[in-house]
Amino acid sequence: MSMTESDILTRVNQITKREETSISDELAETLNELSIRTYAYKSEVSGTLSSGSNSFAVPTDFIDVQTLNFDTNNVLDRISFSEFKQGYIPGYAVHNGYIYISPTPGSDRTYTLYYFAYHPVVTSAINFADKYKNAIIYGVAQRVYDNYELYDEGTRMAQKFEIELVKYPPDNIFICKPRSMRA
Repeated sequence: MSMTESDILTRVNQITKREETSISDELAETLNELSIRTYAYKSEVSGTLSSGSNSFAVPTDFIDVQTLNFDTNNVLDRISFSEFKQGYIPGYAVHNGYIYISPTPGSDRTYTLYYFAYHPVVTSAINFADKYKNAIIYGVAQRVYDNYELYDEGTRMAQKFEIELVKYPPDNIFICKPRSMRA
């Protein structure tokens, strides 16, 4: 079951006892915050890294890397940018809107980047799991209250939003495993 902006608008109007006709801005802000705090919205992109090239730009909706695969099944480890600059540890680094690959490929290589993303702003459906519906409703209701300078009610909705987020840990929790070179 997917949520729509009209579903959220109906519930927010019930909570706030208002007759809002548009919550686009409030919904966009809430979806961005939810994207950053939960890493629950994911996307992927594929491409080819040309021979001798060691970087490519991250997508515009990029928050962080989930996994980077080269040549279908070759998963790269994440390294720091300083480790990338040293050049002796294989992996990828994220720095200033680019993903850098070490070592530099000697031939064309295909990649698939699985990443945590910002939810699209203009959308007919909200692509978060239903478990986040209450968090979205409370986040939007908080922003509506704040627009009317009803800060006590806004604070109450912010607290409910936080309670909903605590119920579901972020999707970016990784199991740390040592790199094979350092074993």
